Amino acid sequence: MDGETPTEELSIKEEESPEEEKVVKNYVLSKTIRLLLNLLTHVLMMITEFVCLVFACKSHVGIFELHIILCVIGYQFFMCQGALTLAKYNVWSGYLRRLHRIHVHWVLEVIALAMVTAGSVLYLLELPAHFTTLHGGFGLVALGATLLAVLGGAITGLSYAVQGCAPARKWFKYIHHTIAVIALLLSAISLSLAFMNPDFKLWTSKWFENDELPVPILMFITLLFTCSVAVEFLLVLWI
Repeated sequence: MDGETPTEELSIKEEESPEEEKVVKNYVLSKTIRLLLNLLTHVLMMITEFVCLVFACKSHVGIFELHIILCVIGYQFFMCQGALTLAKYNVWSGYLRRLHRIHVHWVLEVIALAMVTAGSVLYLLELPAHFTTLHGGFGLVALGATLLAVLGGAITGLSYAVQGCAPARKWFKYIHHTIAVIALLLSAISLSLAFMNPDFKLWTSKWFENDELPVPILMFITLLFTCSVAVEFLLVLWI
């Protein structure tokens, strides 16, 4: 063995460790699947956002249209992207260091909160009765949950600066992630109910011969990518 070159020694080690090779292959396969699912999530997200924004901008932009634009971009783009930023295999942030991902995360979530608050308050002042509907009710609860989630995130972040908070920090994170997931799901339900708007149904019916087909498809897409984002955000706690 003393006369072997480093290259020969490495070759022998590789031949003697098939289990390690199997682990590497499984890791590559798992990473590839996670990245593909993450990419699919982004594609579905963009489909929903594109349809909603085209509908909102099809004519003049008033308070109703601003409500759609601000809330859809706030919830379905910034809030979802903020959650995905922390994911290990997110297609655009996976290469960032964890500390940098955390900074991007809170910036995106603060932007999301500002947009959905503005979108909700503007429409609440314009048409208070709107929030007595199922769509409006879920939207208000989603807004409240978003406020709590951002507050929980701020408390979690501040707990790292206080040594005495170390034992409770884990619970702060659990509570923050749980409330954030609830906010995401509520926003998706609210948007899905908004698809039942007669004007929206009439507009989307032009795409298909079957007038009832577009809305269920959009509901399914919205709930699917939101659940995917929620799962990724929860996995951050353990992976």
